[in-house]
Amino acid sequence: MDASHTPSAPIDGLPAGAASADGAQPAGPSWFDQAGPSEQDTARRSRRRQQGPAPTLVPIRTLGSNHRSRIQRHLLALNTDDRYLRFGYPATDEQIRRYVQSLNFERDDIFGIYNRRIQLVAVAHLAYSTDAQFQSCAEFGVSVSASVRGRGFGSRLFDRAVMHARNQNVRLLFIHALSENAPMLAIARKSGARLERDGSETEAYLTLPNATLDSHIAELVEEQMAQTDYQLKLQAQRFVRAMKSVNRTSEAWLRTVQRVATDAVDRAADAAVDAVLDAVPDRLADKVIERLRERGEDTTVPNEQAELQPDLLHPLPPAGSAGLGDSTRGAQQQGEVPDAALAPERVAGPS
Repeated sequence: MDASHTPSAPIDGLPAGAASADGAQPAGPSWFDQAGPSEQDTARRSRRRQQGPAPTLVPIRTLGSNHRSRIQRHLLALNTDDRYLRFGYPATDEQIRRYVQSLNFERDDIFGIYNRRIQLVAVAHLAYSTDAQFQSCAEFGVSVSASVRGRGFGSRLFDRAVMHARNQNVRLLFIHALSENAPMLAIARKSGARLERDGSETEAYLTLPNATLDSHIAELVEEQMAQTDYQLKLQAQRFVRAMKSVNRTSEAWLRTVQRVATDAVDRAADAAVDAVLDAVPDRLADKVIERLRERGEDTTVPNEQAELQPDLLHPLPPAGSAGLGDSTRGAQQQGEVPDAALAPERVAGPS
């Protein structure tokens, strides 16, 4: 085979430009040079770079009147600048409370994003027109907590509101924002809305397509997924609280056991000390008696009768004084006391 020939198709199962069976290397660019990315791959990668990173799952659920307090807590946490961009004026706490209390959950739709601590970090309000001439119109407003900025939550809430508005036969979505609210205007511009600026304020109009079966199914799936995510987060939070309660109960139980055990040990120690103290005198007495016996001394116990009648060892009080003498003489006159009781010196005592 001519070495200058460059095959246009694989030969003997080898790719174009590869070495032939005899080991000769064809002329022209090598096979490694021709194995680079094709034009289609390059175009596909370019489109991916323009579209940004792949979207991640962000559960967005519909909020009801039972979430009113959490909505108020989220809005009150906004700083002055964020309140100015959200409402068009630096709303005070009282104005925010009145706004939250005026929310009509039966007429309008409100969407929210919860974090894993069941805290609202982003809220969107889709308000439907009350004018009969503009029944197919709705207004969109959104607020995002400062701690989760830059994650695309505003865009996700806008897409969710657009999907729901389509399924509610809304034809025109209206956004009223300050001209300096660049994030909100960027969301509207990205969606293809028509922007009309009037000084410090800008209005965006987005014409919505008709609802389809796919849009209804997509909304049902997304709502169900968000409800499931919320319930899982709620159960996780309850489990964490239960574990903390169990830990507190366990600590209290351990403290009680330690206290009871300490008291039992103290009582046992006190009893042992008392037993030792009670046993020491008896042992000393035994030692003394043993020593006396060794020395040949008398160790008999004194007369118990003398111990029981110690008064017989003392002289009687003088006559005429109140006391044992008078009572004894009276008893003698009646024959109740023997003569020996009146003569203690005649009573034989121990030698």
